[in-house]
Amino acid sequence: MTRHQLIVLLPALLAANIAHADKLIFAFEPGSSDPYTIIQGNELKGGLMKTLGDALALAAGLTPSYYMTSRARIEKDTETGLAHINCLTSPIWFKNPQAVRWSIPVIQEEERYLIHKDAPDIINLTDLDTLRVGMMKSYRYPTLEAAIAQGRFQRDDSNSVQQAYRKLIIGRIDALLAKDIQITHLLKNDPGRQAYRLATRVESRNQLQCAISRQLPFEATRLEHAFQKLKQSGLLEQLATQYQPHPSASQHESSKQP
Repeated sequence: MTRHQLIVLLPALLAANIAHADKLIFAFEPGSSDPYTIIQGNELKGGLMKTLGDALALAAGLTPSYYMTSRARIEKDTETGLAHINCLTSPIWFKNPQAVRWSIPVIQEEERYLIHKDAPDIINLTDLDTLRVGMMKSYRYPTLEAAIAQGRFQRDDSNSVQQAYRKLIIGRIDALLAKDIQITHLLKNDPGRQAYRLATRVESRNQLQCAISRQLPFEATRLEHAFQKLKQSGLLEQLATQYQPHPSASQHESSKQP
């Protein structure tokens, strides 16, 4: 490349880098489903992910950009910097959690079992023996990995919680394991919700965070300060109030596991 060509090309390269640096690129995957993500086509139109993402970008002085990827790719996309950030996740679900940075906790969730109201309760791990349990494709369940490997119950994968719920309705599975926030949303919008209840067992309690790429086009402290702004402003607490289930507000809530 000649010096003249470089001089001509340099402004375009600088403009491209500045434009990229002004964006905060979020990756999301369709398995998250409502109310985490409200998706139309391949676009994120609403939900907890977008509410959090828009607020975080604003606090960081960046423009939010969202793209959909698969559950199998989202971790690698974040590691390589294709995505700057991947929210509402946990280090225990990552194969290589040290390859990214982690934000402060954003919201807490529980993984619960939804069963037919007349089905035997699920309290202990042994209560899963021989059951067909609906789970999410490509998701890791650290507390159940040994039981799955031993074949103590049948894992039935679905692409979304809604798909798994339909299987529960028609009797293809005996229990649906999902996040309490998702289950509450499902039941709230289903006229037939009286036929189901939450089992007693809480499979896991997780503090959800955001995985932040180490390949950012700007300083990571920019996002660290933005998260602190959201915490100090009370927005994170507002998100918890808006999205987390409240036992007193749901007649489907069973007693918590000790």
